[in-house]
Amino acid sequence: MDAAIVVEFFSAGPSDFFDMEHNSCRSLVYACPVLATPMRAFIHGVSPGLASLVGASSTSSSSVYACAVLATPMRAFVHDVSSGLANPPRRVVNNIFFPAHHYFDTIASILTRRPLRPRFHDDFHDTGYFDIDHDILRTATSTTAPPPMLSATSANSTKGHRLLEQPRRVSLQPRLRDASTVTTVGGRQVDHAEETLRFSEMVCPNVSWGCLLLLLCFAWTGDAEYMKYKDPKQPVNTRIKDLIGRMTLAEKIGQMTQIERSVASADVMKNYFIGSILSGGGSVPAPQATPAMDPDLVKRIGEATALEVRATGIPYTFAPCIAVCRDPRWGRCYESYSEDHKIVQQMTDIILGLQGEIPVNHTKGVPYVAKNKVAACAKHFVGDGGTHNGINENNTIIDVHGLLGIHMPPYYDSIIKGVATVMVSYSSVNGEKMHANHDLVTGYLKSKLRFRNGDGLQGFVISDWLGIDRITSPAGANYTYSVQAGINAGIDMVMVPFNYTEFIEDATSLVNKRIISMSRIDDAVSRILRVKFTMGLFENPLADLSFADQLGKKEHRELAREAVRKSLVLLKNGNTPNQQFLPLPKKASKILVAGSHASNLGYQCGGWSIQWMGGSGDITAGTTILDAIKSTVGDATPVVYSENPDDSFMKNNEFSFAIVVVGEPPYAETVGDNTDLTILDPGPDTIRTVCSAVKCAVVVVSGRPVVIEPYLPLMEALVAAWLPGTEGQGVADVLFGDYGFTGKLSCTWFKSVDQLPMNFGLSALGWQ
Repeated sequence: MDAAIVVEFFSAGPSDFFDMEHNSCRSLVYACPVLATPMRAFIHGVSPGLASLVGASSTSSSSVYACAVLATPMRAFVHDVSSGLANPPRRVVNNIFFPAHHYFDTIASILTRRPLRPRFHDDFHDTGYFDIDHDILRTATSTTAPPPMLSATSANSTKGHRLLEQPRRVSLQPRLRDASTVTTVGGRQVDHAEETLRFSEMVCPNVSWGCLLLLLCFAWTGDAEYMKYKDPKQPVNTRIKDLIGRMTLAEKIGQMTQIERSVASADVMKNYFIGSILSGGGSVPAPQATPAMDPDLVKRIGEATALEVRATGIPYTFAPCIAVCRDPRWGRCYESYSEDHKIVQQMTDIILGLQGEIPVNHTKGVPYVAKNKVAACAKHFVGDGGTHNGINENNTIIDVHGLLGIHMPPYYDSIIKGVATVMVSYSSVNGEKMHANHDLVTGYLKSKLRFRNGDGLQGFVISDWLGIDRITSPAGANYTYSVQAGINAGIDMVMVPFNYTEFIEDATSLVNKRIISMSRIDDAVSRILRVKFTMGLFENPLADLSFADQLGKKEHRELAREAVRKSLVLLKNGNTPNQQFLPLPKKASKILVAGSHASNLGYQCGGWSIQWMGGSGDITAGTTILDAIKSTVGDATPVVYSENPDDSFMKNNEFSFAIVVVGEPPYAETVGDNTDLTILDPGPDTIRTVCSAVKCAVVVVSGRPVVIEPYLPLMEALVAAWLPGTEGQGVADVLFGDYGFTGKLSCTWFKSVDQLPMNFGLSALGWQ
């Protein structure tokens, strides 16, 4: 039985958008920065919103503070992301979302004796009609004529109207006004003969509202064009092929573009079809877990990190860093797991924590991201940890054997474990910039390491922040060439935080001139879509608010505390095996705690935390080492803190023993490059003053080994605490014997920088 379907949409304001491809209306339902899929994905007002919770509210030191946002759904309009839960409730009918305060009604009428008697409203004079058969909206400016409408006049009505004879089309097209039918009511012209849809006067007494809504759902979707890419039951390759075939060049290049959230306005997202949004950058792969030599611990850290990142609505994180740091003078050495590639290979188990355990029947090496997990990013491909003298973004001079034997293995392991993306390094290999290195990016990563397979593409390769700009020296000197070189080298998604218009224009021009082939563009977009389809973003693009309680969760703090205590490395304990100083007694007459790092959460966390370069003081919630010591010994044992006591202070006070906590200041990237590798002043003076007057244990808080040899004879014990983050209690757990020391060095601790580089496996004669 045919049914006439009549639907009214009162204007829902600028925050609503009819999603033609999904046959639904989207509105203020997005509480997070979304992953936008291609084809006119709009994101409006992407202010910090919940994304600001990344790091700021993620209090576990194991959390990853960099992330990106991939955008979806198809033509989904996202308005004022920052408003989040402040948005009003919605009614949901057939996945159509409307703010509850906007009038919305639906009705259908079975063609019985009583014809449908709609009146029409003039809100949609310029709207046209929605062609449900073709799943599109025809407008007044469309070259396609409206569907034929059979006019009919009811004998029982004094007003003219048309019955919709074609049951699956909704007419929103008014006929021309007749001046004789226009009157003025309350200062407003009303055309009594004009035909607009007014549900309040429709007659349909025999059908309940529930049935009407159900009929509407079936009727509205029944004849919609079947689009394979929207069907999760279809193979991923089929969905990709279907969607790629529907996309324009502008939409494809938009998918390849990642911009910074601060510039992701509604117009930018709408006009450029942006596929990904960046929030910050970089990562800290819980370096304190590496000395624990415990892949299972690292995997659990990844699981906790995924939950906390997901809680913000963000499904993609720039971790892990799998660089093999061969020189501690490098400012990013603390982002590396080890100087030994075998240890780094083991630590790639964090990918399984971030993305989920790979199912038994899953194809080996194909990206896999489980529900409620996040896409990982192995970085920075390749050789970034081997630059000359540890200079950041510099040149790695190495033969093929060294490159493939030292720096490449962690990438092989990452791909086998299903990593979704790989980030390219700023650095060069033997003088050739990695962002332009086709032989290594396409020839080796994508082909030899099989970051693809025979029946379909794999994950995508992403550039670093402004990475293609730095192909030339100075950066951006020949931007068009950089775009050409980067994309042709094999980079699929390009991180252009602010100069996205120039990138898009140049990329479009290069494709039109056939300097960049369309097949290369399709290859890149297919890889990006594969990751998005694999993650289920087309089916579940919204933030899951049930994860909000994962942020700063007690269990995650306990996990971080476990990582801290398992990673502490005991470098010295007494002068002989029979005269050990640690563990310390909890009962003592008085304990002195000294040093710049004893009561400073910012120093404990290091760089890449809340801020890029880190900070000092109480940058977030957490436990300082000083507070942890006080909590461990209890009120019965007095604890005195003096950051840098002088000789007079030491002479006028008696202490059972002292704990001196010193180390490096926070830093990130090039700022951290250091040829001296000494501890922060006045750390050396604090050690000399305190340890010369009382027996002491020195705790070093740093992202790498530092020069400590001159002060070693003064101290009874030396402990490497690395960067313990927010959980200083893990340090006290081991100092006072609640747990034993189990950590081992993952990098060589040198006496002098003159010995560098000095790595595990090299003979004394081989040290340079």
